Amino acid sequence: MNDEWGEEVREMCNLSQGIEEKGIRKGLKQGIEQGITQQKQNTISFIKEMQKKGWSAEEILASLTNIEIE
Repeated sequence: MNDEWGEEVREMCNLSQGIEEKGIRKGLKQGIEQGITQQKQNTISFIKEMQKKGWSAEEILASLTNIEIE
């Protein structure tokens, strides 16, 4: 009887570990997607703000990519 219980406990532990790992992967994926979306929104807001200030497309691009304009 002990061996049967031990095996069931091991199976349940493996199952719960698998569920936890799947949840972690899902959470990481969602976090990365949210971060990318937020960065895109921030970049768009920055571009619009710089356009309002009269920056040229080249100046905005240089600012975003840290490239100097000659």
